[in-house]
Amino acid sequence: MFSNPKFLRPIALLIVIFAIACGKEKNDHGADISTKPNKVYYGFYPNNIAFYTWRDSIYYLSDGRIDKVISKRQDYLYDSIYSQFGYNTNGRVETLRMRSPGGFYNEDYDFHYDTLGRMDSMHILDYGSLSDTINGRFFYDKNGRISEVKMFGIPKDTPVVFAHVYYFRDAAGILDSSRVVREVNAFSDTESSATIMYNGAKSQQKAFIDHDYLLFLALRDNPHLFSSGGEQNISDQLLNPDQLILKSYSRNLRNSGNTANDAEITPFTADYYYYPNQFVKMLSIYFSSNERLRLVLRFEYPRYKLD
Repeated sequence: MFSNPKFLRPIALLIVIFAIACGKEKNDHGADISTKPNKVYYGFYPNNIAFYTWRDSIYYLSDGRIDKVISKRQDYLYDSIYSQFGYNTNGRVETLRMRSPGGFYNEDYDFHYDTLGRMDSMHILDYGSLSDTINGRFFYDKNGRISEVKMFGIPKDTPVVFAHVYYFRDAAGILDSSRVVREVNAFSDTESSATIMYNGAKSQQKAFIDHDYLLFLALRDNPHLFSSGGEQNISDQLLNPDQLILKSYSRNLRNSGNTANDAEITPFTADYYYYPNQFVKMLSIYFSSNERLRLVLRFEYPRYKLD
């Protein structure tokens, strides 16, 4: 049951998309490639039984941008993904093609930017989807920070909004929380919602993961971006590159059928481990109540190998 990667894609782990999207963002395309991870090990453990793990090999262009990512599923012998990046003349990701031999990943992504260089919209062609296409729109506040995301399904006629994301900030503009409202069935009124409270993210420390790799992670976990249930913190990190989001947080998840005034709030704790040069070696996120692992990212660099 859990060998099907599309069944477990939602995380969000892993929220999305896009401050590729932020015009003020600086793409680190001139960086020394030796300072960038060339292998990443990713594990997601949604419960005590189901899990999935990937080993990503990252290949870079001479200017430091990602050329392609080749992913091998570690808990499912025959699964792999080949992901090819394409860039516009300004160096921003314009296309992403994801393919797997079994057809579980068979998406073409096109990204469009406004005159300020912010992600304005995205277009998804999913060859396995019931919809012909899926589109995303990104909205910003007066200070240029992401404020809303809408994901639309296009069933050949009238667009259907099946995921609506809201971002909330404090007086200083620091992200407080994000909320995703999803239609469980795009053609009914059944909804679910997930809110993440970033009580541990009151820091201006920036994200440490390459922005384009974050884009890949967000879409592998949730190929239609925000359309499936689960955490959305990876997508949130993508859309808020000037703030470290992948820290301790709390999640509030509820369905429209839940009549309780308050849904259960689940706290998560994030721990970081480093190589001697302060490169991040591992990020682990676990349930605060019982320390059961939820998500782990392990990074390997050309000069620093994992034990």
